Amino acid sequence: MDHYDTERIEGRFGFGDVQWVSASSKYEHCEMYPLTDQENRNPNDITQIMVNLPLEMKNRGNSVSTVWRKDVPVIEGDGWEVKLLCGEFMGRSMESPNEVSYARISNGVRIMRIELGPDASITVDPAADGANRNLYFVTGKDARVDSVLVKSYLRMKFSDMGELSIENGDETSVMWLLEGRPIGQKMASFGPVVLGDLKDVREGLDEIRRNEFLEWPWDVIDKAQPLGTGRFIRYPDGTERRPDE
Repeated sequence: MDHYDTERIEGRFGFGDVQWVSASSKYEHCEMYPLTDQENRNPNDITQIMVNLPLEMKNRGNSVSTVWRKDVPVIEGDGWEVKLLCGEFMGRSMESPNEVSYARISNGVRIMRIELGPDASITVDPAADGANRNLYFVTGKDARVDSVLVKSYLRMKFSDMGELSIENGDETSVMWLLEGRPIGQKMASFGPVVLGDLKDVREGLDEIRRNEFLEWPWDVIDKAQPLGTGRFIRYPDGTERRPDE
């Protein structure tokens, strides 16, 4: 994926990398999907997860970081693999690298991509005290979750935050586990705009409509990196990071 935004940050990431965007203030970005292989198919499997911010974290600037795939914790077991994007699992840990973020272990946030082979099973330890738990069954056929038979393309919200057991069916499955303590503040939202009340949301949407294209710093809206560009992130001061692999 190619990335450009109103903070004048640009880059390219993919192949297992994780991008963290903290947009506590007005923010626009462009996402383009280049053909990295000019001769063969270019399958794309991208999951975007939005984690809200408490009101006291709103309007504290924007930041973007890329965690390269080699730095993403991967835990493997008998027929299963877990990619840990946030939280703790089996002695490994990760959280948002951005300063302004609710995606912290201290907030009980845990985000895991769970892939299970045919007939594989996994046990996940209890959620943090006070956290909620959701499981999204995105790819596969069926599985037993806490002994209940479920089909794919379902979201499961749990009342029991204790130990979680998953027994997969006869097809490979992918599930996303999301946990976290509620922020506990009344807010209003429309699309990605989440603020304290509807008046603030309407004002924010009006601001976007008035200035969305006026404030875009790049020469075109749907901008992409040149053909053959590798993975990188570059900041306005010229600082650039690339994966050492």
